[in-house]
Amino acid sequence: MASLHIALQEGFRGHLVVITVDGREVYRKSFVTTNLAISRADAVDVDLGSEKARVEVATTPGGKAALDVNATESPYLSVSLEGDGKITFQKSKEPVRYM
Repeated sequence: MASLHIALQEGFRGHLVVITVDGREVYRKSFVTTNLAISRADAVDVDLGSEKARVEVATTPGGKAALDVNATESPYLSVSLEGDGKITFQKSKEPVRYM
């Protein structure tokens, strides 16, 4: 079984964040805020049923975005919010490093 580490990083300022993986809610938290000293808001580890998964992130205020990932190729996924509320993703083979 594959697993995926999802890290919430830049741009969160008291947001409600909901993350679903293949339609299953794996994270829901209010008042998510980025710690500016280390560029980290929160993180969640998700066990997947297979190596491929669809990750959807919704923020309030904000919007919604989705991405297909292959956890074997990229077991780490960073999520950030741009100034306009756009959700961005960064896949990686390496663990997320915090400052």
